Formats: sequence, C-alpha cells, structure tokens
Amino acid sequence: MKRIFSLLLMPVLMLALSCTAEAADDTLDNSVDENTEVTPPDDGGVEPDCTDQSAGSIADVLKDYSGKTKVSLIGDSISTFEGWLAEGYRSYYPYTNPQTQAAVTKVSQQWWYKLIYDRMSNAVLEKNLAWTGTMVTRSTNEEMKDKHWYGRDFNARVMDTSMGEPDVIFVFGGTNDISSRGVDEGKVTMYPGYQMKSETPPSAEQMKTVFDLADATSTLAQAEALEDRYFIHAYVKLITLLHHKYPKAKVVMLIGDRMFTGAEAAMLSIAEHYKTLYGYRCVNFLDIQSYNGTDVITKVNNPHPDDNGFTVMADYIYKVVGSYIDPLNK
Repeated sequence: MKRIFSLLLMPVLMLALSCTAEAADDTLDNSVDENTEVTPPDDGGVEPDCTDQSAGSIADVLKDYSGKTKVSLIGDSISTFEGWLAEGYRSYYPYTNPQTQAAVTKVSQQWWYKLIYDRMSNAVLEKNLAWTGTMVTRSTNEEMKDKHWYGRDFNARVMDTSMGEPDVIFVFGGTNDISSRGVDEGKVTMYPGYQMKSETPPSAEQMKTVFDLADATSTLAQAEALEDRYFIHAYVKLITLLHHKYPKAKVVMLIGDRMFTGAEAAMLSIAEHYKTLYGYRCVNFLDIQSYNGTDVITKVNNPHPDDNGFTVMADYIYKVVGSYIDPLNK
C-alpha cells in the first residue's frame, strides 16, 4: 500500500519541485531579484506553467500569503508587465522608446511593485487583471470586434477572472475611454448626451439615477445586469461588482493624469459616493499633473509613465491612502 501511495504521489511532487525550481528565476516569486529583466514566457514550451497568476495555479499554491496584505488590481496598459498578469492577458511593458531610449524594462519599476514591495509594510501582489488597450466601458462597435481589446472591458474581466481574496483592490482605468480608441473606435460616451471629452459632467440628479440603480442591487447577478455602454454607468457597475464579489476588500480608485475635466468630475463624484457608502478611497493624479507646465508623471511614451513617473505615482498613492491600505501605517 505504501508503495502504491508513493507511486501516486510522485508526479505531484515532481510537478511541485519543477515549479519551485523554476520560481527561483521567475518574476512571480517574491524572493526574485527585483532588478531582473523579465523575459516573456515561451509559449511553445512544455514545462509546467509556474508564471501563471490565474486561479488555482501552482504558483499560487507555492506562495505564502499568510500575514501579508494581499493586493489585487485591474487596469489597462499602464499597469501591465509581462509575466505578472493573469493567464492570457496582453501586456505593454516592458517597453523601450526607440526614439528617446526611455525605458521600463524591470518589474521593480512598475508603480504597483514600488507601492506594494517598497512602500507598504508587509504586502504582496495577489492578482493583476490589467490588459493593454482596454476600456472601462463596454464597446458595442462591432467594426472593432477583431481587436484584442474588444469584449475585454473592465467589467467583463472582473466577471470572468478571479482576483483571489484581496485585502486591497486598485482600480485604474479610463485612459482608453477618453482616447481615440474609446471615443472613435469604441464609440464611447460618458453619459447619454455627454461626450467623454466634455468639460462638464452630468448633473447631480443624473448621477443619482445611476447610483440608485447600482445601490439597489443585492446580488452579484443583479450587478452583472447593470448598464455598461456608457462610461459613468460602466464605472459605477465596476465598483458595484467589486463590492459584491469582494465585500471585505478596501477599494482605491485611481484617476489618471490624462482625464478631461468632465470625466474627472464624474469620477470624483463616483469616488465620493462610494467613500460615503463603503469607505472606499480615491487618488487623483490630476492633482499633481504638472508643475510650471511640465509633467510630474514623466512618460516613456504618452500616456505611459517611465520609471520616474511610476515612482511619483507610488509615492503619491502612499501619501494619500497609505493609512487606509497599510495596516502598519498609523
């Protein structure tokens, strides 16, 4: 009987040992040298996939989350890094600008890495649901259905991919909604009658109608059925989904430094509503967008930050919400 049990156990042990050995050089291992440059996984390989951060992966089993503040996030290209995303997700970083040679080539340069591992006291990245080129709003422009970002809006990813059991969730989206990808290709509007580049937001009464519908949901299924073809509706739906799926998590909404005045005001209204309702927080990078006309969040390629830009972002996030996200920051 012992021999039979040993034979049955051997493949499992071999797989675990293989993954453990591989993790020594892999970016998903928290003990990795933070200056190691990331090489994209070889899709043609036959080795066990230990870099996958999808639910149930061996990498998750081997990680020790005990006693740590688990951080998950959802975002667009600004928050990506190859090898540190959910399985199958598309990345923008690492990236080197061929004209200026400005570069982000190491995961330790990313804003969330700097925040989680260099500023928070005892934290770990649990899940990264960032996907390059994606919008918060669901695009209904079928002319774009062959694009890699089509059908992968923020709400779709939250519904399809687990964030694990996070203590903190960062939401960083909206940049592509206001870009040509959103406005032209995705045909995104902020609210019926309000364009994404509008300088004025919908009225308080119009915002209230969106809040009331979302706040009336009592189940995840009801939240999933909310409107998401307009930016404000989609963003409110996103926060509502996160509340239903991860009721114990602290949520931080990040407003990018390229948002237009109307969209910024709408996002601040959303943030204030959910601060009152759930205690959620917001960090607005437009508050530090420029100094004497010069970008503080410097870029490798607009709107993508460089190493210095990511440092500014991490510092500002921790300054604004450090006491909220970090139990040891009193």
